[in-house]
Amino acid sequence: MINLLPPDTKKQIRAARMNVILSRMVTVLGLSLIVMVVGFGGALYITTQQHDAALKSAPKDSPTAQATKQNAQDFAENLKAAKSILESQISYTTFLTELTNTLPPHTVLTGITLTRQSFGSQMTLSALAGSTNDAINLKSALAKSGLFTNVSFQNLADNSAAGSPYHQTVTLSGTLTANPPIIAEEDQK
Repeated sequence: MINLLPPDTKKQIRAARMNVILSRMVTVLGLSLIVMVVGFGGALYITTQQHDAALKSAPKDSPTAQATKQNAQDFAENLKAAKSILESQISYTTFLTELTNTLPPHTVLTGITLTRQSFGSQMTLSALAGSTNDAINLKSALAKSGLFTNVSFQNLADNSAAGSPYHQTVTLSGTLTANPPIIAEEDQK
């Protein structure tokens, strides 16, 4: 079969056929969208009617409802109490890590006792230092760390006869801050 139509006309006929197909697809999609909107609207209307009917038929002051409300309030109060307890916990390991990070070079802590009562009260720290300047740097570092206030020397003794690289035995006193910057969230993970 020989096609005698000019190429321009062939292109126009193909485009017309494609337009018809596309217009049918748009019509079908539009109708489908309308059906879906009507379906969702109907479902929403029915659900709203059932919800309103259930609210009207439910007794508001039944003993079961009262007990459930009371249980919910008790549970909320228990959650608040648990939250306050968890927020007040102290991570001793994180605190000690922070403390050791503040120590200057050539200093070592030899004794510290931490309890919950230690925070906000005066405590004693024992340390060794390589020299008197290192001991002074230790006191300054602890005072600047934010972990202690009122840091002062209690005793500074020469320890060079012991053969240790730490020639000074240092005893410091300071008040451990009442609100330590490290909270127990890291230990709870």
